[in-house]
Amino acid sequence: MLIRTGNVPAEWYKLHDHQGYSVKGQKVIKPKEQDELEKFVERQGNKDWWKKIHDFANNKDVTLTKGDLELLQRLRKGQFADTEIDPFEVFEFADDHNKDIFQHPFGDPQEPKRRFVPSKWERLKVSKFIHALKKGWMKTLAEKKLEEEQKEKENERIWDVWEDDTIVAWRPRKMPKPITAPKRELPTHAESVNPAEEYLFDEQEKE
Repeated sequence: MLIRTGNVPAEWYKLHDHQGYSVKGQKVIKPKEQDELEKFVERQGNKDWWKKIHDFANNKDVTLTKGDLELLQRLRKGQFADTEIDPFEVFEFADDHNKDIFQHPFGDPQEPKRRFVPSKWERLKVSKFIHALKKGWMKTLAEKKLEEEQKEKENERIWDVWEDDTIVAWRPRKMPKPITAPKRELPTHAESVNPAEEYLFDEQEKE
């Protein structure tokens, strides 16, 4: 490590031409900063420009390797840095002498009291569900299924829309909009009535 100033904020050296001191007490001069044009030219000529980072502790630019990128990806995913580590590997003792020494697990925290005492909030939630079931606000799966079957049966029932209410035994609760009954066609000549003469009006009745 080149810079040995310790855990000192970098803002302290913002107005200076150096960014710290080496182990010999010499100033570490700041590197020349690139402007936007130089950065653009570098991005066009170097395909690995996105792998380049600045190592502040050693005051130099470093290009990340393929192994470094894989290491960063594993750390971001919460995995082990070393791929050879197996978190599920069973630890085996080399000899029988050490078995008596490690007879307890390495991490043995004291069990909290809440693991042995019934939960207060679960009891309140269960009592709330029981009260809702008694009042009928909440229904079981079997009751819901039975209601759905009854609704399907009611939807399939048929009734006469234009029948008199005194005759119809059943009507749905929500009736559709009133529909005008279709008008009958006028009778034709074949359906006309030709009464006998005795039923016709005479001259006196016509007057």
